[in-house]
Amino acid sequence: MVHLVYCDDKSKELNKILDGSKTMIIRGAAGRKIPHSRVFKDKILYFMEKGTKKLRQKQL
Repeated sequence: MVHLVYCDDKSKELNKILDGSKTMIIRGAAGRKIPHSRVFKDKILYFMEKGTKKLRQKQL
């Protein structure tokens, strides 16, 4: 499964992940959005900043 990670553009989450000052994003929500599954090692993650329509980073 391929996962899309929405990063907050105002707090520069993606830049912090890329420079190593942040290692994970944890969020909670009242409802679960389908399709949704857990992320395991060796899965493909696509990172996108909120408010943009462009993928910024692909991580294996």
